[in-house]
Amino acid sequence: MLFRSKAAIDSGEVDKAIESVRNSFMEMYNYAVAVNENPTSDQETIDRSWVALMTEIHKLGLIAGDKTTLQEHYDYYSQLDMDRYMDGAEKDNFLAALDGALKVLNDGDAMDAEISAADTALVAAANALVLRGDKEALQTLVDSTQGYVQDRYVPSLWAEFQAKRDAANAVLEEANVTQEQVDEAMNNLLTAMLNLRYKADKSVLEALVSDAGKLDLNGFSKASVDAFNAAYADAQAKSR
Repeated sequence: MLFRSKAAIDSGEVDKAIESVRNSFMEMYNYAVAVNENPTSDQETIDRSWVALMTEIHKLGLIAGDKTTLQEHYDYYSQLDMDRYMDGAEKDNFLAALDGALKVLNDGDAMDAEISAADTALVAAANALVLRGDKEALQTLVDSTQGYVQDRYVPSLWAEFQAKRDAANAVLEEANVTQEQVDEAMNNLLTAMLNLRYKADKSVLEALVSDAGKLDLNGFSKASVDAFNAAYADAQAKSR
């Protein structure tokens, strides 16, 4: 029995077993060696040590799992900057999976099935994380509108622009927004900006009306005077 046990140690068979089995095997092996080398050991003690050592040999079949892949994934994912990801269930699940992976890595008795399950859960949780939106371009676009003056633009178009700019500012102030939300706010604001139209500049028309009012219509035909007066009245209405 001692020969079989020593062979298991020398071949590395013991090293492949889970931690608790390795420890209990070596403890019982050392005890059996001591009993065997003690000339005062009675047969009952020798028999009990051999039975216990036989039990430990059978337990060597509990092979420790390979943690290489799990360790690699844990090392990589534990370096992620969590501030870059959206708060919520996805982040909570990832942190729980990361903690679960660490517990398995620290468990000397973990076997392949448990290790594989922890690794699968960690990878799936990492893939489910949602990045926060990059707001730099949206901020630049909003900043570019600071010089816009409301009185210069057609009121209805300005109202639409202002609504989209307010929405963009709301996105900028919200920490938990996706890239899709940022892109939508930027596209809406840009469209509203492109749709803006200046109010008509009436100063030129007002000058024309003023000059037209000074014209001497003597010598023109009645038809010409009537046409002029109609056009003049229309221009006056538009210049008000």
